[in-house]
Amino acid sequence: MAKRAKSKCGFTIFELLVSIIILGILAAISLKVADGRRRAYVAVIASDLRNVATAQEAYFHDSMDEPGGPRYAPNLTQLDFNVSEHVLVQMVGHQKGWSARTIHKKRTDFRCAMYVGRIKGLIEIYEPAIEEGAMECEPRLGKGRTK
Repeated sequence: MAKRAKSKCGFTIFELLVSIIILGILAAISLKVADGRRRAYVAVIASDLRNVATAQEAYFHDSMDEPGGPRYAPNLTQLDFNVSEHVLVQMVGHQKGWSARTIHKKRTDFRCAMYVGRIKGLIEIYEPAIEEGAMECEPRLGKGRTK
């Protein structure tokens, strides 16, 4: 009677450990890339909101010598700034102040907002702005307020 040869099926413990380590490294790399992309989206919308604030301050100072005294721009068309690609800027202004928010068109869950002036009750204050002159962004990236 002839003995049947044992067939070797399956993986050794060493092969399994190596594959788990490789999968762990790939997962860590993909998480870093995703976090970097998220931070980039927030950085772009925060930058555009700072540009709106700078343009509003320039408009305010330019209007000091005009009749009626200094005032803020009532809408975006009167401000001189360029919006980044894929960024939506919404702004409403009043003589005494303004409120604006920026949203990334590719990731609408990312938003930044701020307001300046005594405008509560006069115009809408966009979320997530809660303090005058302080930029607030969502999601927060572990840094809290952005000023």
